[in-house]
Amino acid sequence: MSDYALNLETQDLATTGGDFSLTSGKDAIRQAIEMKLRMVIREWFLDRTKGTNYYGKILGNHSFAEIDSELKRVILTTPGVTGFLDPIQYNREGPTRVLVAQFRVNTDEGELSFQEPLSPIG
Repeated sequence: MSDYALNLETQDLATTGGDFSLTSGKDAIRQAIEMKLRMVIREWFLDRTKGTNYYGKILGNHSFAEIDSELKRVILTTPGVTGFLDPIQYNREGPTRVLVAQFRVNTDEGELSFQEPLSPIG
């Protein structure tokens, strides 16, 4: 798997020497998972099924079963992901009360670990 590399801080295409950068292998899979978790479902006009259903399944008064189901749907439909190595763990971060998901997945390229705050960008 390969894709254009993104600067995940700015959400812009990464460049090197004026040329667009590419990413492949585990880095491309990591980038794809992170972008799907940061994108709100129906946000992208070219494919309204891409992204995470934050407002319908995660934010607000939803059970951990609903949150877990949505995260698994998003992550397991990412090309290159073959499964979870452990159950997803959830923690609330201090005064911000941001829910953070910690998980490990197996991919075509090997194992990846994540610690992702669950909130849409933008």
